[in-house]
Amino acid sequence: MDHLVLTVLAADKAGQVERVAQCIAEHNGNWLESRMARMAGQFAGILRVAVPPERYDELIVALQGLDTHRHPGACGRKRRTTRR
Repeated sequence: MDHLVLTVLAADKAGQVERVAQCIAEHNGNWLESRMARMAGQFAGILRVAVPPERYDELIVALQGLDTHRHPGACGRKRRTTRR
C-alpha cells in the first residue's frame, strides 16, 4: 500500500468529509487517521490514507476533481509517503 498525507481547506459545509471519504473508498483506499477543525466558518483537515499502488494515480485525479465542487478558495494538497 502507498500512503498519502492530504490537507483539505474549504468552507464549513455539510457533506465535505463524506465526499472525501467516499472518494477514498471508491479507490480501495483506507482512511487511517486524521485531525480536523472548524474555525470562523472554515473547515480544515489533515489525513493519512493508504491506497493500493495501482489505484494511487486514479485516487489523486479523483481527489483533485473534488476541488471543482468546493467553494472558491478551497484547496487540497497531497504528499506521497513511503510504503509500509
